[in-house]
Amino acid sequence: MMGSKVLDAAPFPEIEIRTVDVIGPSWAPDVTLRIRLKGVERDMTVPVAIQYANNRLEAITVFEVKQTDFGISPLSILGGALQVADAIRVRMRIVAEKS
Repeated sequence: MMGSKVLDAAPFPEIEIRTVDVIGPSWAPDVTLRIRLKGVERDMTVPVAIQYANNRLEAITVFEVKQTDFGISPLSILGGALQVADAIRVRMRIVAEKS
């Protein structure tokens, strides 16, 4: 997966995800993310659940990224007998505490 045929991690060692826009209520906004993977950038909007308690914020989201959207051919070996799906499920949980 890290080799040149899939993620090509030597020249692209990082996957970058940035927030571009936030729309909606503070507890359940739609967040537009800019994802950079293997040198290709794509924007996507995902639902986020946010909880606030005791000077702490917790944001949770689950979304799918298609490898082909980033110019990656899903891994296939043994003449196609073993294949990795195009869609990859991403789960993120971000916690921030007020100091």
